[in-house]
Amino acid sequence: MNFLDKAQLRMIHILKETIPFLVKNKLWKGFFNQKAVLYLTILLGLAIPITLFNFVDKKIEGTIKDGEAIEMGISGIPFSDLLSSFSGYHKYIVMILFSMLITFIMHKTMDVLTGYQGKITIKDFIDSQIRIIALSIRNWIYELVLGIVVSIVVGIFGPDWLEDVIKFFIGAFFVGYLFFDSYFHIYNLKIKEAKPKIHLHIPAVVILGTVVKLIFAIPFLGSIAGTIIGAIAATYYLHTSAETMHKPELV
Repeated sequence: MNFLDKAQLRMIHILKETIPFLVKNKLWKGFFNQKAVLYLTILLGLAIPITLFNFVDKKIEGTIKDGEAIEMGISGIPFSDLLSSFSGYHKYIVMILFSMLITFIMHKTMDVLTGYQGKITIKDFIDSQIRIIALSIRNWIYELVLGIVVSIVVGIFGPDWLEDVIKFFIGAFFVGYLFFDSYFHIYNLKIKEAKPKIHLHIPAVVILGTVVKLIFAIPFLGSIAGTIIGAIAATYYLHTSAETMHKPELV
C-alpha cells in the first residue's frame, strides 16, 4: 500500500478543513446543555482509568527498580531503560475524559453531512464512555508490549533515535484508532466488528493520530482542540470513504 495514496491525501486535506468546518457549522452548540452526562462521564473518567493506570504504572516501576541492575540477556538493555515504554498513557486519559465531547462532535458532524438532525441520548454517552475506557486500556497494553519489542530490536540493530520515532508512530496509530472506532460505534458495530474496517485505513489512522498527538502537546487548549479536530476528521473521512460511505452524493 502506498502510504500517501489518494485516500491518505484526502485525510490530510480534511484535517486542514476541520476548523473552518467547525466554525461554519457551530458544532459546539448544545454541548454545554448536557450537564448531567458531563458530570457522569467526568466522574467515570476520573474514577476508573487514572486509578488503574497509576496502579499498573507503579507496579511496573517497582518491578523495574527491583531489577535495574539486571540486563536483558539478548540485547544488553537495562530494565530501567525500558521504563519509558510504560509511560505515555496520558493521551488515553485525555481521550477518556473527553469521550463525551468526541461523541457529541461526531454526532453533530454526521448531522451536517447527512442533513438529518439525530438525537443523542444519555445512553449514547454512557456507552461511548465505557467503550473508550475499555479500548484505551487495551490499546495501552498493546502499546506497552510493542514498546518493549521495539526497545529490544532497535537496541540490537538500530540507532537510538529510531526507537523514539517508531514508538511515536505506534502511539499515534492507537490514538487514531480510538477516533475511528468511535465512528463505527455510532452504527452500533462492536469493537471486533469495527477492527477489520479500521484496518482498511491504517495510513489514515496514523496520520490522524500523529496530528492529534502533536496538538495534545500544546499547553492548556491542546487537549480540547485535538479531541475536536480528531472527531471531525475521523467522521468526515469515514463517512465519505468508498468502503464505509452511507450517502454517495457526499463523496
